Amino acid sequence: MIMFITVILLLAIVGSLALGLVVYLNSSRQVANRVFFLLAISVAIWTGFNLLTNLSPNNAYATIFARLTLIPAIMIAYSIWLLSYYFPVHRKFPKLINYLILSAIVISAPLTLTAYNVVESSPDGSTFTTGVVYLTSTAIFIALLGYGLINYIRILRNSRGNDRQRITLIVLGFFVSGLLGFFVAVVFPLIGFNGLLQAVPVVTLIML
Repeated sequence: MIMFITVILLLAIVGSLALGLVVYLNSSRQVANRVFFLLAISVAIWTGFNLLTNLSPNNAYATIFARLTLIPAIMIAYSIWLLSYYFPVHRKFPKLINYLILSAIVISAPLTLTAYNVVESSPDGSTFTTGVVYLTSTAIFIALLGYGLINYIRILRNSRGNDRQRITLIVLGFFVSGLLGFFVAVVFPLIGFNGLLQAVPVVTLIML
């Protein structure tokens, strides 16, 4: 099982990096392409830290890597929210909200390396105890992802033809992967079921 998950996560890392690079090199001047590249890099880093957590020799190392997954996870949701203002059409961008979000990420970053984020984690996910920063960041993640989905649903209502099909796939991908990730990484651990934590990054394949 561990070998299977390892292979899947490695494929997710390579796939996200390759896809992000192709989109960026296709037209690096377009803001949407740069934001998508940020999303792809965030997915790759988040998946990489999850892989290192799974491969850790003991709880001490697993806890360190588990803590490091939080910021790239937030950046995934932030990138999706950001992308909803630039793809497929450029919409009015809320600069003040963006400034507040980035400020919150920068201020909370040092705390993610402490027990306020993840108290303890085991390589197999059987032990996963979280702190207030983890729960707060989860709320921010849900808010950003939800806001991005709402934006895309609004765009979907006014789109036609190929654009409508593309937006539909985006909404379905983000919704399904976000919902699965939320239950596996947040809801299940809160009720004491940690058996699926190792499979959390697999949902990135759905999003990609």
